[in-house]
Amino acid sequence: MRGWGWLVLLAVVLGGCVALERPASSPDRYRLRPPAVTAGTAPAGIAVARPEAAPGLATDRIAILRGTHRLDHLAGARWAAPLPRLVQGVLREALEKRAGGAPHAGADLRLACRLWDFQAEYAEQPTAPPTLRVAMTCRLERAVDGRPLARATVGQSKTAAANRQGAVVAGLEALLGEVFDRIWQQLRIRLPDPGAAS
Repeated sequence: MRGWGWLVLLAVVLGGCVALERPASSPDRYRLRPPAVTAGTAPAGIAVARPEAAPGLATDRIAILRGTHRLDHLAGARWAAPLPRLVQGVLREALEKRAGGAPHAGADLRLACRLWDFQAEYAEQPTAPPTLRVAMTCRLERAVDGRPLARATVGQSKTAAANRQGAVVAGLEALLGEVFDRIWQQLRIRLPDPGAAS
């Protein structure tokens, strides 16, 4: 009987410890989807490097700017992975769709990008929908030696459809697609034959 008492007490203590370690609530996780593109508008041999990111953006937290300078993050929301990794996946899939297939193992070209802005910005009225801002610089270079072939910087902004997490994420996703589409239109001018890889 005494042995059973110790087992019951041990179960209660361990059960309490497990309950204490359990988080109160898990944050919502968001991913980014690639934009709709037209096949045949990119060569097949382009690898996509992991983008660099401005301070505060290389994380799985969704950045917001309050006022002019105060960086904060959406409460209760996270990206499904660190933002540079998500953007790399979006750009890779967008280029694969444009090329009509995945790049071969020995890609001749590489796309290297840097994220300057990828946030929601709140002005004086915190209840109003925020301004969304995405800005990125991309460089198309030869994979073998890193020699740059073309470079483009594009930034765009728009007001979110609503002051809600889902609207902020959907707006940033749409802006990323628009920004990359404009960047690619500038970069591909340097490729006289879209089917050539070098």
